[in-house]
Amino acid sequence: MLKAFLAVDRWQRLRVALGRQSATCAEPAIGSSVVVAALLLASTPVALTIVDQLTPETSSRLPTIAFGVCAVLGIVLRWRTGLPFFRTHHWRESLGLTHTAIALGCVPAVLVVLFVPELLAQRHDILTEAVSQAQPDVPQMSLFETLASIATIAMWAAVVEEVLFRAMLVSVIRRWRVLPLQRHRDIAAAVTSATIFGAAHYATWGPLASLALVGLGLGFVLAYIATGEQLLPVVIYHFIFDALSIGLSILL
Repeated sequence: MLKAFLAVDRWQRLRVALGRQSATCAEPAIGSSVVVAALLLASTPVALTIVDQLTPETSSRLPTIAFGVCAVLGIVLRWRTGLPFFRTHHWRESLGLTHTAIALGCVPAVLVVLFVPELLAQRHDILTEAVSQAQPDVPQMSLFETLASIATIAMWAAVVEEVLFRAMLVSVIRRWRVLPLQRHRDIAAAVTSATIFGAAHYATWGPLASLALVGLGLGFVLAYIATGEQLLPVVIYHFIFDALSIGLSILL
């Protein structure tokens, strides 16, 4: 019963899946210039978001536009380097691995909420403004309109961030032959992607939560690698996480 409670089998399956992926050299090989381009594409909208938050008198939609443009350019970069998007064939297995990896990544965020329960309330005004901007012509949104705005923001963030930070950045670094072993490339991809992912949330969630979200970013990376770089399962879980976190921060 203890083994079942601790979900030992789930952790074992995740470990085996990650080991299987790290034992095989990811193809095709990618040079340093492509890695630099991927880093610039992933970092540019993050930097614009932080600058926009630090200068509220000149705030604009430029960071949102930059995220969209860089995500599209990330797809182009994958295409130019010969990287396809892998289809999800075994949904139950893929979602199971994704669930386990993201559950592991959620541990730091859960600890932050437990020890700093006022954090969600502190972010209420920023998140409420973001939701209201999704439907600027509605002076007083109904519950349905609020939920629709939350779903729209969550879906946008899930797709754009997963394309940038996982489908582009992780996939590129995993094929960077400067690092000799696939395991080393996977570690570099995970640390880089998770760090930039955490920084991307600094403006909205603040320093403490953004550090916790580095852990969540690691969970997304582990899920992405363990499933053989399948994007859809990670996007689904990212959407659920964002919709719940934004919804709880605004509605409670």
